[in-house]
Amino acid sequence: MGAGSLRHRITLQRMVRTPDGMGGGSDSWVDVDTLWAEVQPLTGKAYMAAKQAQSDVSHRVRIRFREGITPDMRIQVGTRIFQIDAVLCPNERRQDLHLMCVERSIDA
Repeated sequence: MGAGSLRHRITLQRMVRTPDGMGGGSDSWVDVDTLWAEVQPLTGKAYMAAKQAQSDVSHRVRIRFREGITPDMRIQVGTRIFQIDAVLCPNERRQDLHLMCVERSIDA
């Protein structure tokens, strides 16, 4: 993977539950790391193929390989939010990851 294609700065986030002291709590998103990525909207054939497996997948985010990324995380790109639906490792070579994502509203 060439570094030149990784031109988007993204923030990887995960949900954390903060106890409220009365048996409940509140959920909030916290930053895990800031990474370089390639954010690609899926169009035409790629979108239709993705739609068969994940009904709402709208973008593919490509990053360098790293452990610990799961579908319960999300990505922030500027003011845009992308929920991760699937984490794919092409060719199982541990060089890069393709994160299949759905763009969500910031309140989701």
